[in-house]
Amino acid sequence: MSDRGETEEAIRFYRKALSLNPRYEMAMTNLALDYIRKATEPGQSQWSRRSALKEYLDCLSEAEDLLAVASRISVSDDKELSYVYYKWAVVLAMRGDFKGAWGKVRLSRAHGNAVEQGFIEQLSRDMPEPGEED
Repeated sequence: MSDRGETEEAIRFYRKALSLNPRYEMAMTNLALDYIRKATEPGQSQWSRRSALKEYLDCLSEAEDLLAVASRISVSDDKELSYVYYKWAVVLAMRGDFKGAWGKVRLSRAHGNAVEQGFIEQLSRDMPEPGEED
């Protein structure tokens, strides 16, 4: 739904998924992404944008909490853990914490590197990758 531009429908499905499994960190992260899409859609009233941005920030906080939990629980393999760290980097970058995002990128790389190159390019534009000592 998200990829087809059906943001409201995608939000409804992610909310349903989270009602079935409140610890589903990827659904929470994707829900946050859909709220930002909703907040920036053309034709939104100022009130709608404000409401969507609040939901977006709330979802980012929830997603970050869930990803922190997911990184500590028994993850079946490095590939899955790499993906969790990648999504956590996305959430941090969306919050404007670029240094924190780079830290999660490093962790993702240490577990198999699920990070998409497009994300690295965007993050590099926001903040060059810090050195190991940073």
